[in-house]
Amino acid sequence: MSPATGLIKNANLTCLIGEPLNSDLETALERPVRLANDADCFANSEAVSGAGTGHKVVFGVILGIGVGGGVVVDGRLLQGPNTITGE
Repeated sequence: MSPATGLIKNANLTCLIGEPLNSDLETALERPVRLANDADCFANSEAVSGAGTGHKVVFGVILGIGVGGGVVVDGRLLQGPNTITGE
């Protein structure tokens, strides 16, 4: 999700690009929703309560339709201005 616009970007499901998925889900579910990159979620989860627990740096890679990665340093997920890890 673009931090500047709140709209979806870089989605494998191209029909979602440019759409306000977060607010659409919140309206449909009548509750707060948080969206994040799957590789970032994976790396953060491993750093907090998985195989990376207690390590200073955790790097996770997801191979699927595309390739993604997440990096956590000192318990903090690294993200650039476009919410793309490693910018």
